[in-house]
Amino acid sequence: MFCETLLDVLDRLPGDGRTQIGFIAYDSAVHFFNLDANLSQPQMLTVSDIDGKFTLQLVSYWSRHRPTYMEN
Repeated sequence: MFCETLLDVLDRLPGDGRTQIGFIAYDSAVHFFNLDANLSQPQMLTVSDIDGKFTLQLVSYWSRHRPTYMEN
């Protein structure tokens, strides 16, 4: 159910090939996911110091949204 809903939402995102999406999860830490198509498997960056100030260079953690992602 979640995957079907996610695919539906991705299909309805406004914009064009410049649109970027990212996935972040949180619990006792913040988790950033790198889903770059050039990786053999996804990567996850975990930041456990959520009370401190931090700056992340997450350029690779944003992925281009392509409506044709299911064609591969």
